[in-house]
This record gives sequence, C-alpha cells and structure tokens, in this order.
Amino acid sequence: MRLRVRARLLLVLGTTVLGGSTHATAQEVVQFNGSAGQVSRPPSPDGESGGAPISIHARFRYDGPIDLCAATVTLSEILGDADLGELVRGSDNQAVLPFQVANAQCSTTGNLVFGSPETDRPSFRIAIRRRVEDAFDVDIKVARSTISTQPKACGDGAASTDLATSFALDDGTHPPLTIATVESWRCALPTLRASRDDAEPTPTPGPSPAPAPSPGRAVSIDLSGKASRIDQIGEPVEAASIRITGTFCGTPTADLLATTITFDSVLDEEDGAGELLAGVPLNLAPVGTTVTGVAFRCRDSGPSCWMEVKQLDPCVLPGPATGVRYEYSLKIDRSQDGRRVPITYLAAPSCAPNDNTELTTSFTIDDVTSLRLRTKEVWLCTGSDGVVNQIRAD
Repeated sequence: MRLRVRARLLLVLGTTVLGGSTHATAQEVVQFNGSAGQVSRPPSPDGESGGAPISIHARFRYDGPIDLCAATVTLSEILGDADLGELVRGSDNQAVLPFQVANAQCSTTGNLVFGSPETDRPSFRIAIRRRVEDAFDVDIKVARSTISTQPKACGDGAASTDLATSFALDDGTHPPLTIATVESWRCALPTLRASRDDAEPTPTPGPSPAPAPSPGRAVSIDLSGKASRIDQIGEPVEAASIRITGTFCGTPTADLLATTITFDSVLDEEDGAGELLAGVPLNLAPVGTTVTGVAFRCRDSGPSCWMEVKQLDPCVLPGPATGVRYEYSLKIDRSQDGRRVPITYLAAPSCAPNDNTELTTSFTIDDVTSLRLRTKEVWLCTGSDGVVNQIRAD
C-alpha cells in the first residue's frame, strides 16, 4: 500500500546542482478547483469511449526560468488514489497515463494550450497562462474518459478523499519542473469536487517572491444565454451563435481599459460532455469604450467574439463589504471581430429535447489584481426528433 500525506503544496522541483546536490523548492498553491463526473460508472460496452468529464483549475507560483512555448508536458496523475492508483481510465478500462505532448499552441501573450486530437478517446487539454510576476494558472480538461472505480475512501463511507494531480514541464534548456499536489475531494457521487482558495498563501522558504494576485470577490446575480446550431459537431458552423449576458456583484476595478478578460469555460457541462465550445480559453483585450462601459474582443486563437462590461451602482458583498454591480454581455459568432472565425462545437450537451442541463461559465478580469466569476446555471435543451439543436438559460 502506498502512503500519502495530504499537502496543500505544489512542488516545483528544479534540477539545479549546488555543491553536488539537487535542490527543490516548494511553492504554495493559491487556488485549486476541480470536478469529475460519472464516477463509479462501468466502462462503456464494445470499447466505446467513456463519458466521464474532468475539469481542474490550479494557480501556483514559480520564479525560475522556463520557456513554456518550447516545453513538453507529461501528465502523470489526474485523480491519483493512494490505495487504488490512477482512477482515470480509457475505454475497456485501460490506462491512459502518463500522457505526453509537445508543440503547444502559444500566443504572443505567453498563453499556451497543449492537447490531444479532439477525436481521441479520452481527449486531453492543458492550458497554462502566465499571470503577473511568478504566478501561473493551469487548466486541465479531460473529455470522454472512464472512471469506473470510486476512490477507496468514498467507498468506505468517508465524506472526502485525498487525490493527487501531477505533471511535468521540460523545455529542453532549463531545469525541468515537476508540479504535484494532493488535494481533498468531496465524495458527492457520481461527482467528485475539490475547491480551495487561499487568500493569504504562506511564504515559501528562501528569497521571498512577489505575491500572486489574490482574486477579488464576485457573486453572480443572474445570467441568461442562448446557443444555436449546437447539433453540428466538429466542424466550423458559419451561422452558429452564442449570447450570454449577466450581472454580478464584485470588487471594483480601477480602470477596465487596463484589464484583460479570460474565459476558462463558456458552456462547460462538468457532469456530462465537458466544455462544448472549441477554442476555450478565450482571451479578450479592450478595444475602446462604449456609452457606459468598455468593449473587449477575442484575440489569438478561438472563435470571433465581442464583450461589453459595465460598472454600475454599489452592491453588498458577503462579509459584509461594499462592491459594485457589473453588467456583461458576450457575443460569439464569426461577425464579432475582424478575424471572422466561426464557432466549432466539441460536443452536444447530454440532454434530450425539453430536458435541462447544468452548464458552467467562468471568467477572470485581470489587471494588477484579478476578479474571478464562476456561475453554474440550468439551461433548457430544445430541438426535434430527439436531436437538441439549441440551448438557452433564462
């Protein structure tokens, strides 16, 4: 039996040799959130792909050199159980880890995406985004996997279990990094969930790096949305469109024109098909002011999009604390910027016409600090002859 002590540390191991010894430094994880659906479901028959979606977000600090655009990533553990080993499997319950991939899609802003072909079963997507100074965001998404065995602690009746996530980055020039953490996941079967946000991370030994930005508080007030032609999967759909509008209460932003916006999820069915929209994360930059707010457009890869954000009247945050009410409107279709890139859907939601499904939308507004909003809403699936071609949230 392997023994593992749960830790809230992300280990960044450098192979720097001083006096003949190898040294390692530990960096505090300031955020870790995750979900894994369809846990303890048997493998699909006849070797068909599984349906277990996995989404993990982590923020960590590292102040050493690394050329992310030249790196190879090796994903060694996703949901590593100390007693049972890795829980994430492929069809026929075969092992799919370690997963290794190079040649990331790398933007001019330093954001990069590693991934397997979308036709792979399961398929992997690892996005890494450099924030200010030594702070990095990592998003790991796995679609169509199989998690046929529940964690041992959950099976024994525990409310939570400790599971390991680890991957390595090697650019071939600088010392490679091995990034690993063991986190507490709630046994809410058929879903596992992890959530942690440390507002004041403990300083690490040695020279003190610049602190990572603490995310500002945000509370969703409402959201409405609509997505069309969602039955056309895997190919660009010229006439497809997505509209999402909402309001939330959050900490004020000094100057929206000095911020950027990143959508980590747009239509993410965490307990089903995973992220439905190809090209996520979406990276938006300000392009000017509107009558009462600031306009943003998508840049780099992904579909064409436009977004307006307004800061309006004061509101009350938990605590209590005073915030400001934000209104936002996101439009995604080929006409929304000069690139004219249409929508491509990765998957259809796992619902029938006139049924409901839950979809997660999350984005971060970044300047010196950051403001992160994550909302999970019920969407109605509509269509005919058993085929869903549109979804909407009211």
